[in-house]
Amino acid sequence: MAKKIYYEILEVDKRASQKDIKSAYRRLVMLHHPDKNKLPEAEEMFKEIAEAYSVLSDPSKREQYDIDNEPRNIMIRKKQEKMWQMIREQKQKENEAMNIMYV
Repeated sequence: MAKKIYYEILEVDKRASQKDIKSAYRRLVMLHHPDKNKLPEAEEMFKEIAEAYSVLSDPSKREQYDIDNEPRNIMIRKKQEKMWQMIREQKQKENEAMNIMYV
């Protein structure tokens, strides 16, 4: 599953002010509101815009979102996921070997 980039959804820069974020949100909500836009993807886009705004409009959520999406942190998280996958595979092999011994 691809990580949603809220700044791209709201069409704002990462350094955007709260005022810019709110303005972009209002503009996009009007454009993609399901009652006004009859395209099939309008409702999904409307939901994504609302989700992006809920994170970027709250300073503490926005700060955490920015930290989680720094390239350095993404690389660390991927390495950790790979390590845990290797550990799970090793445990599975050990369990299979134990099952063979007791059969």
